[in-house]
Amino acid sequence: MESIGGLDISVENGKLKGEEDKDAKDFSSNARSYLTGIMDDQMSDITVYRADPKSKNPYQRGTHTEEGVNIYINPDQIENSIYSMGKGGFSEIASGFGFAFIHESLHTLSGTRQFNKGAIVSFKDPNSLYGEKDERKPGDVEYYVNKFRMDMKLPTRSTYFINIGKTGYEIDWLDVNGKTIKVTQQEMPQDERDKRRKKVKVENPEKSSN
Repeated sequence: MESIGGLDISVENGKLKGEEDKDAKDFSSNARSYLTGIMDDQMSDITVYRADPKSKNPYQRGTHTEEGVNIYINPDQIENSIYSMGKGGFSEIASGFGFAFIHESLHTLSGTRQFNKGAIVSFKDPNSLYGEKDERKPGDVEYYVNKFRMDMKLPTRSTYFINIGKTGYEIDWLDVNGKTIKVTQQEMPQDERDKRRKKVKVENPEKSSN
């Protein structure tokens, strides 16, 4: 998120705080405004949890938002997206942890109200989970996420996803030249996953709040 919003992000009393990084380059000023907006929101908290793939609650198994305030992050799922994007020839930042959080945060009322001040219902994805069937469209959330990507000259997502059976799912992306490239979700190899995770130490994996 720091590189996306050009911010120095810290945690104070369990809440995220963002300060402008004066040396930041190639970031999205729109993402900076959005992120500082949700971090400074005094009306609503967003609480972030690590997902539990064994949970009985389907919202808590993968990377999802529940009840407009709780975000669940599944590292395996996001690392698979990172790996898949790399195989498609794209930078991992376009679909990595930072944009995953931004996507999910736009499903909260705090996130939605950064763009629709009077909203009483948060943005939804165009998938069957919410009763909408046309997954060929990116949806309201990705509309704004794509704006941030365009600011950074990154590829943009042109479909939510298209189911393709046992081989996973497929997403259409547009590169900076407007060419459509299909990216199929793949599993990141375990040795690569292990190497990445050795670089990160998690002090408190339970939860954090904005």
